Amino acid sequence: MNNLYILILLCVPLSVSSQTGSREEVDLNNYVEIDENYTAPKNDHDGPWKYYYKSGAIEAFANYRYGKLNGDFQSYYKNGLIKSEGHYKDNKRKGFWQFYYENGQIKKKGNYRYGKLRGYFRSYYQNGQLQSEGNFIDIEERQGLWQFYYENGQLKEEHLYKDGILVSKKWFDEDGNGPFEPNDTRLGKYTPLLRPMSWIK
Repeated sequence: MNNLYILILLCVPLSVSSQTGSREEVDLNNYVEIDENYTAPKNDHDGPWKYYYKSGAIEAFANYRYGKLNGDFQSYYKNGLIKSEGHYKDNKRKGFWQFYYENGQIKKKGNYRYGKLRGYFRSYYQNGQLQSEGNFIDIEERQGLWQFYYENGQLKEEHLYKDGILVSKKWFDEDGNGPFEPNDTRLGKYTPLLRPMSWIK
């Protein structure tokens, strides 16, 4: 009986944690597209290099300088369609990047600085419909107005961020009705449990 009581106590914090995390549906990790680690063929390799799948199809085209990714980069799906394209500097993404679904539709696009998303960003559903848009500032924090959409194109949510803090949130149903606001109005820097889990470093 005592063991059962201890087990119940251990499970309660986990359920509370999952509930607080679900208040923010949009996870920053969905925005950060991670390529495989395309290390240079040699530590001091300079110039272009191609990577291939076992089938012989090209997997990636990269450029190196002193063994680090520098210059244009493209990766591909096994079906030959492009997966990502952009530019590296010293092994970090720099400038404008685009990522694609396997059907060729744009998945997400944005600007990078020192390997981190910064500036205006957009993501899309596989059918080509806009999924989200907004601005990133330093260390990949959202700033200002962010909007999220349903696959049918209707506005789903509006979030307002200030200094990396979610200060207001509204949402709409798939028929366009709204805006609806949270019943809990304590959104702000003094309620850390209501912040997106992705902000926790």
